[in-house]
Amino acid sequence: MIYIIRGKLGLGRYRSLAANVMGIPIFAHEILRLWRMRIEHIALWTTDMERCKQYFVFYFGAVAGAEYVNPVKGFTSCFLSFPEGARIELMKTTALSPIVIEPGAQRMGLTHIAISVGSAERVDELTRKLRDGGFPILDGPRRTGDGYYESVTLDPDGNRIEIMA
Repeated sequence: MIYIIRGKLGLGRYRSLAANVMGIPIFAHEILRLWRMRIEHIALWTTDMERCKQYFVFYFGAVAGAEYVNPVKGFTSCFLSFPEGARIELMKTTALSPIVIEPGAQRMGLTHIAISVGSAERVDELTRKLRDGGFPILDGPRRTGDGYYESVTLDPDGNRIEIMA
């Protein structure tokens, strides 16, 4: 249970017991701190920074930030920002040899990035645009069993991208 004191959820000097999870007391101020957590960004290795950047800018409306270059480490990165606050960091290296996998391969760990475009019509429109641009459409558009309307494509480096509404 969560206690609300004077309309505030355990704020300030109030440290109300909010829950007891597996015998561990959880206080309201701790819940508030956890609610502020979010995934800040994901990072993708690429062999062609400009090609990958243009893909997300042109098809998904991302805004590309300035490139960061560290010549000593052979590292370049660029953050792509989306209107709702999500970000993708594109990274390129000359010092490492990231493992290259078959485009679209299913693997343990990160398997796809899902980008919500707001409506089924927009999913259809963007899917056509990507197909016309020469990008493979692996699935859909279709209604999934969990209620999403989506299609699946590959970015220039072979990462699975779900376009969803």
